[in-house]
Order: sequence, then C-alpha cells, then structure tokens
Amino acid sequence: MIQSPELIDTSIFFSGKKFDSIAFIEYAYIIFKKTFIENSVLFQGNRVNINSKILDCSNCGNKCNNNITCDSCPWKDKEDIFQHITSDEDHNLKLTKEYKKSRSKKRLHTRTPGIFSIERTRRITWIRETIENANILNNNIFVNTTPDINNKNEDKIRIYDRNRDFLVVLSRTRLSDGNHIIYLNSAYNNPPKGFLKSFNI
Repeated sequence: MIQSPELIDTSIFFSGKKFDSIAFIEYAYIIFKKTFIENSVLFQGNRVNINSKILDCSNCGNKCNNNITCDSCPWKDKEDIFQHITSDEDHNLKLTKEYKKSRSKKRLHTRTPGIFSIERTRRITWIRETIENANILNNNIFVNTTPDINNKNEDKIRIYDRNRDFLVVLSRTRLSDGNHIIYLNSAYNNPPKGFLKSFNI
C-alpha cells in the first residue's frame, strides 16, 4: 500500500489569527500541478488526466461569494477542476441574466465558482494515493463504476476510502475510435451518504 501522505499543514499560513487563504491555495496548486500535470497518476494502468478547461466565472459575472477579489484570485487562469476540488458548492451563487439567456434550454452551471474549503484543499494530497490504492487489493478501498446519466459515452468511477471517509470521482469517456480517456472529476472528504449508496457498504 502507498504510504498515506500528510494533510497540508495550515498552521504555516497563519499570521496571528489571520489566515492567508490565497497563499494556501497557491501552495495547494503547486502540489496539484506537480502530481497531475507534471507527473502521472494511474488508475488500472490508465493515466488520470486533468481537463485543460480554465475556470470561467462569467456565469456569475465574476461575482463569486468568496472574500477574494478577481485581481488577487488564486484560481484565475488555472484549471477549472482545481477550483472544484478546493471548494464547496455555493448554493447562493447568483447567475447573471445574460448567462441564463445564453444557455437557452441547456443545463446551467452552478457548481463553480464554489466557496473556498480549507478541509477539501488540505486533503488534495490524498487524491493520488486514493486512486493508486484502488489498484491494490484492499478491504478498505471500494470502487464502483456506473453510466453517467447525462452522457451516454461516459462512466463515473467512484473510489471510496472507508478508513478516511474520502471519495474520489473519475470520469471515463469513450472516444470515437473505441478508446477511453479518464479525467479527475471530483474529490470529497466526508461525502454525502447519497454519494455512497451504490457501494452497498
């Protein structure tokens, strides 16, 4: 089994009682980039890719509910998935009228930008280990694959570490040539129980 990595130490980002969230997020991005972009993470012999889509906040008119300005935003010009795995869904995100109109009958994107989560961000070090432990016979790692209800060419692969109550979600897309490509889709600490129903644990 791969040695369990430590959580990111948040104490080094405090100056007195003030927490430097921007420096913390930038530090987490260095780990994310080194792990998934500069190196390879493998699931069952296949590389787990990072979608190159850059975070686009036009859905809310660049007015998220984080206490960060656009000028100093640590997610700006970075991959959308990085903001996703370091934030929680913002149920109060206000979409612009222009964005709603542009989508017509298409699904509205409300998941990003989300609200910064210290707990999700400090567990970014667990993602690789959870994926690669799924390749090893382990009574505490559960893997479940189901068709994506929104895309007939895609499967969702859920990898759950019961000991740490940590869930990683991958998407596996069938390409026109018959091959597959796998992407990191999400990661959760203490995932909602509904996310675990398919495991029958």
